Amino acid sequence: MALELTNEQKLAIKEYGKNIIVSAGAGSGKTFVLTERVLYFIKNKGFRLSDFLILTFTNLAAGEMKERIRKKLSENNLPDAALVDTSDVCTFDSYALSIVKKYHFLLKVSPNISIVDSNIIAVRKRTIINEVFEELYKIKDASFLRLIDQFCFMDDEEIRNLVFKFSNHSLNELDTAYYLDSFINNYYKDDIYLEALNIYTEKLKAYKSILKKLIIDLPDIPLTKKDPITYYEKVVSLLDEYFNAESYDDLINAISDKLDVRSPNGLSDDDKDIIKNFKKEYTSLVDFKNSLPADSNEFINNLKSTIDFTKTIINIVKEVDKRIKAYKTKYQIFEFNDIAKLALELVRTNEEVRNSLKMGLKMIMIDEYQDTSVLQEAFINLIKNNNVYMVGDVKQSIYRFRNARCDIFIDKYNKYKYEGLGLAIDLNKNFRSRSEVLDDINYIFKNLMTNDFGGASYIDDHLIQCGNTDFDTLGKVVENCHSDFLIHNTKNQDAIKTEATLIAKDIIHKINNHYQVFDGKKLRDVKFSDFCILMDRGEAFEEYYQIFSKHQIPLFIDNDENIKNTPIVKILFNLLKIVKAINNKKYTKEFKKSFVSVARSFLYNYTDEEIYQICKNNTFYETNIFKSIKESLFNNSTLPLAQKI
Repeated sequence: MALELTNEQKLAIKEYGKNIIVSAGAGSGKTFVLTERVLYFIKNKGFRLSDFLILTFTNLAAGEMKERIRKKLSENNLPDAALVDTSDVCTFDSYALSIVKKYHFLLKVSPNISIVDSNIIAVRKRTIINEVFEELYKIKDASFLRLIDQFCFMDDEEIRNLVFKFSNHSLNELDTAYYLDSFINNYYKDDIYLEALNIYTEKLKAYKSILKKLIIDLPDIPLTKKDPITYYEKVVSLLDEYFNAESYDDLINAISDKLDVRSPNGLSDDDKDIIKNFKKEYTSLVDFKNSLPADSNEFINNLKSTIDFTKTIINIVKEVDKRIKAYKTKYQIFEFNDIAKLALELVRTNEEVRNSLKMGLKMIMIDEYQDTSVLQEAFINLIKNNNVYMVGDVKQSIYRFRNARCDIFIDKYNKYKYEGLGLAIDLNKNFRSRSEVLDDINYIFKNLMTNDFGGASYIDDHLIQCGNTDFDTLGKVVENCHSDFLIHNTKNQDAIKTEATLIAKDIIHKINNHYQVFDGKKLRDVKFSDFCILMDRGEAFEEYYQIFSKHQIPLFIDNDENIKNTPIVKILFNLLKIVKAINNKKYTKEFKKSFVSVARSFLYNYTDEEIYQICKNNTFYETNIFKSIKESLFNNSTLPLAQKI
């Protein structure tokens, strides 16, 4: 049965002339609204597809969006359907690359610049870090040697890793140089020390709620026959000072390294587990406390004393960034993050280009806006003209590891909704799921997602409503449609097998008892194809397959191939190990294993007897494999990563 558009959906399709943010929950018709909006403005407002810039975050999503738009325009006999393939319906990365190539002469880069895998740059960066460290050792740089002496024991690997991570983090900032300089400048502001002190004070206080929840379940049993006070009461009295402490100093002083209380005799196994869990959490608190300075003055003085060390690290990061930038420029190879910065620099420093983009686009539409990064947001802000249409759902932000910042979505949503700086539209009606399913989701999230935890008020702005009344009429069932939780002991060695068996039996039970499902038109008996098992790991697929086969349940497994386990990658990996051994002149057992792998592979096809004789006589260095790899590294000038070898 076709569903009528809601007022919010109509608004999201037709509103124009201002920046709009649409908070669209799962199943709310977000993609439908996006494609209908494109159709509406082409069909009714004289827009052409070339007037749109439609951005998303994956090539797959961009491809699907193109197909939906093509289908919608074709169904309405609109000629723009033929222009979909050449339209700006693409990822942020693709669009940034296209304008960088178009205006390459303004940026002084090659029109044929290449995108390089970040792993390759990571290898090069670590090589540069090693070079910088060796140079500092060689010249006996005083500040560097003090840093190493203060923080290193066996080796300096942790400092090298810190430089690597800090460099990567700084490159995600809008202005890396300014970020690094301001990092040092903050050390001269008293507020920064108080802010840090408050952060760690709150971390110490955070254990209160955890411990209070665990204490409630502690056994209320007398410690001894002669002592009427119970275990629960004793623990509460011992932690009373900590629970009432508020300042850093009071908290530190209130946390005893050990609680002077012994468990009473005759406890059940459940009570023993409860006490064990409580002690484990308290030990965690003690360990955290002991890792901190003894009082607030020491805390602040310790921070202030690190300024010279921080300057040294910042200077190393600057040098590494300078060299990696020179390397990229020399070979005209860039990461997507570099392309985003080049595109941003282009529109920020060239008014003609900026105005050309701004005037040439009637509408900028951004899908999955909760996954926007700082660089992408800054770019859009430079070309917008009260024509940005952003759609997203803060609850579905999962790309923080790709520099996504869901707080950008939250901040803009709040400003538009509560400060009138734009238009905020809520698509909170779900048309995909039963009300029972949505009730369960709301129950979980309203207790978890608040302004303080999660950055948004779920109760105020993100509660999901059921928008499909067909479930209550045509799809009404007597079965309980609320969430089921099948509990099993995860400590069991056969936990995966137990889990798979529970699920298999539940499926068989539903099939045998004619469990009813609504297919959008009518109720029918459930089929095997109606079930889907989502997992956060792929290691258990084989066991699930065996269990389901045993129960005669047909099973289709959709599993991303682990590229690391493919023969080609394994050979390449072992080749790199050989390269590393030659470079470092360290021929360990690991080198020999890698050599055997490469020798036996299709690259060289050595026989087992040949390999045996090489290993027996230790003649690795006389083989064609070793000689050819070594010669390539020393003599091939086209290998930029190996120039220092």
